[in-house]
Amino acid sequence: MSRSRKAQRVAPIPSADLEQLRCRVRALAENRPAVYRMTDAAGRIIYVGKAKRLRTRLLTYFRAEYPDDKAARILYAATDIAWDYVPSEFAAYLGELRQIRRHRPHFNYRGNVTRRSVLIKMSGGPAPRIYAGGTVSRDDLRCYGPFQSLGRTLEAVRTLNDLLGIRDCRA
Repeated sequence: MSRSRKAQRVAPIPSADLEQLRCRVRALAENRPAVYRMTDAAGRIIYVGKAKRLRTRLLTYFRAEYPDDKAARILYAATDIAWDYVPSEFAAYLGELRQIRRHRPHFNYRGNVTRRSVLIKMSGGPAPRIYAGGTVSRDDLRCYGPFQSLGRTLEAVRTLNDLLGIRDCRA
């Protein structure tokens, strides 16, 4: 392995800090359902997760190999881990979804998809209109979607307007 390749494999967090974090998890985390958050040095939440057995789940991050495993990349970017116990696994799932939507953490890809979804909407009234939008409003007669690609959705709206002879302006 070349010298530059080897340099890329060095973890960005000092091993002493990592060991301190591991000891904290071992000492304080219990094997109960919970929602956990990992924050970076600036205090931003970079990852939100849920666990049926919190202690077991958090300790798996310390066994992951950097940089190949996503779990290790998350852990090495984090400087702190916080958690809230919840009554059930389902409550943990709901709590995770709410926090992902609220904080939009960098490493939570699944939760960030909702922000980019687009709807094809049809307005009501004497002169209906087909257009693309991100949210449902009271004026909309029908909504179709969500779609992931804004470009393809706009192209589909233009095609529908042309084929159906529907106006594409607000007037």
